[in-house]
Amino acid sequence: MIGLCALVFHNVFTKAIAFAYDTAIPGIGAPLGVDLVKWSLAAALMLPQPILLATPFPLMTGGVLRRFPDAPGTSLSMLYFTNSFGAAVGVLVCGFVLIAKFGLPGSLLTAGVINIALGLVVWLLARGSQVAVAATTEVSQQTSTPLERIASSNRLRWL
Repeated sequence: MIGLCALVFHNVFTKAIAFAYDTAIPGIGAPLGVDLVKWSLAAALMLPQPILLATPFPLMTGGVLRRFPDAPGTSLSMLYFTNSFGAAVGVLVCGFVLIAKFGLPGSLLTAGVINIALGLVVWLLARGSQVAVAATTEVSQQTSTPLERIASSNRLRWL
């Protein structure tokens, strides 16, 4: 979704701004109504992206904790470091390379394509690892006591 938003954002933004300034705002007249239209348009255009950007980290955290339950501190600290490092590199590359080379619309398209490609790669990798996780879970359930299986399933349900 983040990649798709990046692919369409520039066109949606320019059309929405053109509509607001050419049609909506001149017809309102009242300053309070103009402010309401501006703030509503800004929220509609900008709010989905931060929500989509913030959503994956808690989901990744739950997945990492299920995948590496024996070392939660190490796993989560490495996940946080990797996520923060990737965000910093992305901002630096976009700010100093992509915008200078392709402009803002080209940078958004490049970021969108990279996000979609990365999402597909992660999805393909996750599909392959689900088989290994299922096999490991099955073997561990065969060797554990019924009480351990109940505790494990309850712990996984809450993550």
